[in-house]
Amino acid sequence: MGQILLKSQNNTATLVSNDFIDNCLVKLNEAQLKIYLYLLRHSQDQISTAVGDIADFFNYTENDVMRALSYMNRLGLLEDTDDVRSGDIRRDTSAQSDAAATPKDPDHFYPADKVNRFREREDVKQLLYITETHLSKELSLAETNTLLYIYDELGFSVDLIEYLVEYCVNCGKKSIRYIEKVALAWAAEGVSTVEEAKLKASGRYYKECYAMLRELGITSRAIVKTDMEYLSKWLDEYKVDFEVVLEACRRNLLSITKPSYRYIDSILKHWTSSGVVHLQDIEAVDAAYRARAQKGTGSRAPASGNFVNRFKNFKESGRDFNMLAQNLMKAQAPL
Repeated sequence: MGQILLKSQNNTATLVSNDFIDNCLVKLNEAQLKIYLYLLRHSQDQISTAVGDIADFFNYTENDVMRALSYMNRLGLLEDTDDVRSGDIRRDTSAQSDAAATPKDPDHFYPADKVNRFREREDVKQLLYITETHLSKELSLAETNTLLYIYDELGFSVDLIEYLVEYCVNCGKKSIRYIEKVALAWAAEGVSTVEEAKLKASGRYYKECYAMLRELGITSRAIVKTDMEYLSKWLDEYKVDFEVVLEACRRNLLSITKPSYRYIDSILKHWTSSGVVHLQDIEAVDAAYRARAQKGTGSRAPASGNFVNRFKNFKESGRDFNMLAQNLMKAQAPL
């Protein structure tokens, strides 16, 4: 792939502008922030950096990196924006430490002719009508521009924007600024469908769920209902700390090499019954297991006369096999 050329005049430190901290920091998720700082760090040496290099460094997929770069570009943080938007990123894009760009104009201005072209689309007509119905008012030009920004720049489908507006109204928020803020948050989290938005809106552990999937090596799909159901069960019903869940995920991969919620659930159920709540509690359970294992290894097997039948699920006949053997020997003895 092409290269990202990173530029800076400072060779001893990586500087982050106040404009970036004041206006952009809260709009980036963890992955996007890490990638941005990575670009800033390498800009001082004017080293060209490929998407694959970033993906390898953070153990992300290239698609993850591309999505982060595209979102950062929409915020105005990257140069060469047309290449970034089209996906044909020539790696001469730069993240500038001394003049980090602020987000786009908050009004997201569109020329009148472009607005009119948007209004001619049937899906946009439907979007504007439904939004005005939910907000119980006619949209101003600024509000229309913001809605078109969410549709055009953030790439939200009409169905997703309709759910977005409905969600905000149900929260008692009819401000277009609030709607935009929620849209930016969803875009930062990679939400692209109504189902994902519903999971985020209803799930208190949305970020934790993504962290759990990363721990399990699952980076190529979005959160699904099963993910959230199991995580909610472990945190709400079992009442263990999230770090305990992550440790169970690690042990899952160590034991059976592939993710299994049933296996993780069995681990957490055992830990819960043993009093585990916090990460440090696991050591006591592990120590008790090691003690039992060591004791079992060091013990001597019972004498043959006292051998305990390990298949206790079979019903014993109650016969005296020693007496039966003696009777058989007598029956076979010569007369």
